[in-house]
Amino acid sequence: INSYDLSNCELYTSCYPCPMCLSAIIWSNIKKVYAVGDKGVCALKDISVEFRSSESGEHVVRVREYTRIILEHVRDLYPEYKLTKNQIDEMSQAAILHDIGKIAIPDTILNKPGKLTDEEFTTMKTHTLRGCEILDRFRTVESETSFFQYCYEITRWHHERDDGRGYPDGLSGESIPIYAQASGVADCFDALVSKRVYKEPFSKEEAFRMIINGGCGKFSKKLLDSFEAARKEIFAVADSHVDDTKKNAG
Repeated sequence: INSYDLSNCELYTSCYPCPMCLSAIIWSNIKKVYAVGDKGVCALKDISVEFRSSESGEHVVRVREYTRIILEHVRDLYPEYKLTKNQIDEMSQAAILHDIGKIAIPDTILNKPGKLTDEEFTTMKTHTLRGCEILDRFRTVESETSFFQYCYEITRWHHERDDGRGYPDGLSGESIPIYAQASGVADCFDALVSKRVYKEPFSKEEAFRMIINGGCGKFSKKLLDSFEAARKEIFAVADSHVDDTKKNAG
């Protein structure tokens, strides 16, 4: 697996890859994301659509763009974070990986057309930890890079909230890395404006108000200031993908 040679895996040659095989496929494409930019994004996008078609692969592209825009405004408004262009590029690319743990969540939960039960929601929330388990398999190879750190911490903490009421670790305030916070807002906004099996899309304006007013959990003032400053650019990205958000069934 470490060399991404899947030819000897019996499950991989059957009708559906096993989680370990998917992990290897995904990580090889993660490296492409960092090494070759948009070509790698396309490769990872194809993986997500081919193997878990509950959600459009365009979702990760939009989350990357929203994350980048928000972090650029964090840099401009809050220089104490000392964000550089290179860091923002790496952080936004890493945001593509935020939901990789969902490959370990049953389709009956991912694609359920109605509200999840408490038990199902508890299972859904484990995607943050399952994503980190996938990344941990490659830790000895890539753990020394900042890009791996961003991938890991965004995957684990993009559902944490400023008041400590998020998951999986109940982090609060500045203990949540700013790039994980930004990815969380980006993910929320795109989920709201996209059609899903359980809901119709909200308008950009309504989605924006919901986030600002705490409808998706409490985000930090600094992050919300940056999100508000980025409004025009975020709406422009949403408009450029309007067909994708409306047709997205997952």
